[in-house]
Formats: sequence, C-alpha cells, structure tokens
Amino acid sequence: MSLIKKLQELGLNKNEAKIYILCLCSPLCPSEISRLVNIPRTSCYFYLSKLLEMNLLIKNINRKTILYSSTDINAAIAILLRVKKQELKEITKIGDQIIAEVSIKEENNIYKTTRGIQGYENLYKEILRDKKDIYWFGDFSIIIDTIGAMRFYKDFSMKRMHNSTTAYALTTNYIKNFKKYSEIIGDFRKMKIIDTIPAHSLFCIWGEKIAFVFKEDELKIVVIRQKFITKMILTIFLNYWEKA
Repeated sequence: MSLIKKLQELGLNKNEAKIYILCLCSPLCPSEISRLVNIPRTSCYFYLSKLLEMNLLIKNINRKTILYSSTDINAAIAILLRVKKQELKEITKIGDQIIAEVSIKEENNIYKTTRGIQGYENLYKEILRDKKDIYWFGDFSIIIDTIGAMRFYKDFSMKRMHNSTTAYALTTNYIKNFKKYSEIIGDFRKMKIIDTIPAHSLFCIWGEKIAFVFKEDELKIVVIRQKFITKMILTIFLNYWEKA
C-alpha cells in the first residue's frame, strides 16, 4: 500500500497526503508545493494551514522565504491516530446521548426500541419496505454473531436485490470473513474498511431514519425517525467515506 493511501486511511485527503510527503522529502515553499501537487495557490494555502494546525508541518523562514517541512512520519501517524480516535469517540457520544433519551421520548413515535431476533426482523423488514439507499457504519459482528451469517444474507442481501438500492458500509476487517458480504458489487454494494471503528456497535442510516444496533444482555435496536439527527449522522458518515 502506498504512503499516500495509508495517510488517507488515517484521515488526510489526497492533496493533504501529497503535500505531507513532498515536504517530508525536502522543505518547500508554497509556490513549489502548488506546482508539484497541481492545485491553485489559494487551495495550497488552505491545506498548509490545516496541516500546520494538526502539527504535521513545520513553518520556517529562510532569507525571507517561507519553507514548509514535515514532522517525523512516526509522530505524524501518532497524531492522525489520536485525531481519528477522538472523532470516533464523538460519534459514539452522540449515539449514547440519543439512546439515553429514548425512554423519555419514545411515546412521540420518533423513537422505537425493539429487542432480540424480533427486533432484527422488524429492522430489516422496515429497511426493505422503505426502498432507500443504506449506509452502514460499525461492526457487523453484532448482528452476524447473533442471527447467523447465512440468515442475514438470505433475509437482507438477497431480498434487497429487488429494490435497486445501494448499500454503503464503513466497517471492520471482520466482514472479510464472509465473502458474500465483503464482495463489492457495482452499485449494489460499496464498502470500505476502517480498523479503528469501535467494536460491538452498528449504525444504519436510510431515508430519514437511523438505527442504533448494540448488545446488552441481548440484541437491542433503537430506530429514530428524525430528519435532523439522521442528516447529522449521515454527514459524519460521508466525511469518513471520503477520507477512507
């Protein structure tokens, strides 16, 4: 795997990764960076400012010329991992806050809580009925270990083929144990692996709904029908998808 790709997995976009690597090789001025990366000068300054803020670049002045050099690669990786873990903590915190309100607001029919196998069946039937693109974020083991890989495939994947929808998944390497789920198939299934996703939690977004799947003494599923919350979580998902 190229260093650019690895840095993208850790959270940088492609241009940020290129700039970091170029400045790792030798100190460069903004005009050189702009030319080598083939981006406008204004965009270059934007990326430089962001990388400086993240402590991935060092700014020096040499005879009135501003030069940028990169921090040590090991230090950079440590910084990016800390940022990524903090972002994931924030996502988990949002989920915990929403789930904590369920018992209070469930009577408004915005929140719905189900448990066990019946809860799983209610979830997949509702997703299939709505016929919307689906965005999975998290650890699939929480479902597969509960209801079984083949049942999940027959209940959900096979039936979804008739809906002409796309499923996007940001998940862990666990899914690679199951070829039926990890195979990328055109517009039917798109998938990216993020190793730092917290285990034993799974979000599913479709339409204006989001489901939080987690396990206490048994499988528990909280479905929320609220446009603002769904849009907020989907924005976080798409941000991770772009960087993954």
